[in-house]
Amino acid sequence: MSQLDLKHQPQSRSKLSNGSLSSVVTFPIITAFFVLTVLNLFSLKQLHNSAGDIELIEYEIISSERMINDTLQTFKTQIQEWKNVLLRGENAEQRGKYWTRFQQREADVQAKIEQLLEVKSISEETALLLKEFRSQHLQMSQSYRHGFIQFKNADFRHQLADKAVQEIDRKPVKLLEQAAQQIRQHSSDNVSHILSVANNTLVYGVLLERVDLCGMKNERHED
Repeated sequence: MSQLDLKHQPQSRSKLSNGSLSSVVTFPIITAFFVLTVLNLFSLKQLHNSAGDIELIEYEIISSERMINDTLQTFKTQIQEWKNVLLRGENAEQRGKYWTRFQQREADVQAKIEQLLEVKSISEETALLLKEFRSQHLQMSQSYRHGFIQFKNADFRHQLADKAVQEIDRKPVKLLEQAAQQIRQHSSDNVSHILSVANNTLVYGVLLERVDLCGMKNERHED
């Protein structure tokens, strides 16, 4: 081997050694940045999904509460139509007019309850309240019809008819109000859960990011 070859040999080994060292240092750094990027993208996606879920829940809250309030208002209108029957029932035309309206509102209430029970976001507890209201409302229908017969048999004096249905609307009203309250509570619990999951995702992401950064610093320090 010539002296010229011997002179070039250490330089070649030095270049190879530097290249290998550079690869060893660069690979963990690239890997760490890749992991951090994935974590950040995942956190952003989770936040986006959480925001979408909260928006959907808010929409369902507004929609369900509006339906219950509409049902409650229709029910109160039905009760008012009954009072109109008693107040103006001496006149056959007026009696027929308001009794027809009473029955129409009665049917509307039952239809609205059925629509509410079809809402998938309604909890089982709320559904039970709505079903109980539906049952109570149907029982009321029989009482009002019995009162209407008494009203006609008493020569349209409203005292007996009014007594037959006295305060029977109070319990159904409370059931609807409880259902509305449960919908608000159930939705609030869901929002709290979504926010908790989103917050945990961010915390885990930050912790993992710090672990990766610490690892990178240690590798650089060792190098």
